[in-house]
Amino acid sequence: MLEEYRRVQNSAEYQEAYTRELQQLNASQEVRIESLKRQVEEAGITQQRIVPLMRSMADSLEKFVVLDLPFHHQERINAVLQLKQRLRQPDLPLSVKFRLLLEIWQLEQDYGVTIETWRGPLELSDDTLSVEFLRIGRVALYYQSRDGLNSGYWEKSEKRWLALSAEYNQPITRAVRVARDQVTPELLSLPMVPPRAGQ
Repeated sequence: MLEEYRRVQNSAEYQEAYTRELQQLNASQEVRIESLKRQVEEAGITQQRIVPLMRSMADSLEKFVVLDLPFHHQERINAVLQLKQRLRQPDLPLSVKFRLLLEIWQLEQDYGVTIETWRGPLELSDDTLSVEFLRIGRVALYYQSRDGLNSGYWEKSEKRWLALSAEYNQPITRAVRVARDQVTPELLSLPMVPPRAGQ
């Protein structure tokens, strides 16, 4: 009987220790569940706030591209319109939408610190020329005819191309070569239009 009593007592002590362990585990899990519930609620609030913010950023980006220098204009506008369409897709995760938005913002930001040249058609009055375009960040946009005899720049305030005097043909040719990495970078002497009041 003594042995049976000891066995029962040991079993009861073991059961009490095990019960205490389960109670602690249960309390810990309840705290974790409450924390997760709060996080879900906060995520819902964050999502409610971030979706309008992302739409506003896309609208601002669209306005910016429309008002910016007209380089790769249609391509950039199409990218923003496609982004806005993707932001409206309910089945696309919020993280993917945010990544797409940041990618386009980064691309637009990069345009401000790079120089680039490309060939394309340019409509001037009644004539269409095949020209070399030259973009210096977001500061200036130039063109030069393929024979190098005619050059011009985009006048932002008038929203049109203006011709440059022949003295700038050679500097623009050199700048095009720098942009193509055909020569080492050098200080470029190009015409710059000072901003007017209110710009």
